[in-house]
Amino acid sequence: MPSSTARILGQKTGFRRNDENGNFRLFANINYFKEEKMGTKFMAKQMLQYNKTSFEKSFSAMVNMQNNAEKMFQFWLHQTKGFPEEGRNFMSEWIDFYKKLRDDYKASVDEGYRKMEEFLSDDHKS
Repeated sequence: MPSSTARILGQKTGFRRNDENGNFRLFANINYFKEEKMGTKFMAKQMLQYNKTSFEKSFSAMVNMQNNAEKMFQFWLHQTKGFPEEGRNFMSEWIDFYKKLRDDYKASVDEGYRKMEEFLSDDHKS
């Protein structure tokens, strides 16, 4: 009876008992790994997609945290009576500046992911 791994992969690969000590050894049909689904390009695309998704989720969480911190700061700033108008303007400019830098960073990372996806695409000539 084939192992569960072999059943999942259509009996192209799996485990078998290979020695007198009962140690399990991996065996594989080498042609399975040459197929498109197990090729290095496919795996690289999967890793890139995982990294891109992880980055986007983390970046989104960071943006939400910064936006909430900004709302709290703006609330505090408007509630504080003795804070000079010049200081308020400086803080507003500072907030706008870091938002621009954050957006520039995101655009740069997105461009890098786009270039990698283009490189790994099937249309790309190596």
